[in-house]
Amino acid sequence: MAFWFNNVVLSLAFVAALWYAWETRKMRLQMIRPKVICITYIVDTHELLMAEFPAPAKLSMRNVGEGTAINVQLRVGKSGSLELETEPRTIPVLEKQQRLEVELRPASGYKPNLTELLSDSAVEVEVIASYSDVEGRQFATISRIGAGAKPPLIRER
Repeated sequence: MAFWFNNVVLSLAFVAALWYAWETRKMRLQMIRPKVICITYIVDTHELLMAEFPAPAKLSMRNVGEGTAINVQLRVGKSGSLELETEPRTIPVLEKQQRLEVELRPASGYKPNLTELLSDSAVEVEVIASYSDVEGRQFATISRIGAGAKPPLIRER
């Protein structure tokens, strides 16, 4: 009888060890993956009055995940005939919960006031952030900004 009891106890201990290893791995992966980089549009009326014309639009970028985002590359999707770019285009490291301000400006040619343009209900601009985690996995997040942006405003690709 004691032999069977020992086998049951050892089997339960083995199952508990496997479950613990599996759950620990899942938690570790959740901790190192950046999940989503959230990009939102900032409207500061005081700066609007003081800014030179044409004023670039200010965006707030934040790593809302639990891990560090490495080699963040920002690019702007085509918005009609207007070509836009971000400054800076590349961020080497974005720590978890770190917030960074980015400027959105015209790439060349026609230079509209982007603050007024983004407040138009017909305008929607996609900003794509491509990044990797500490293990080298690639991620991308698409954020839609502007008054005409339709849900979902942020999605992973």
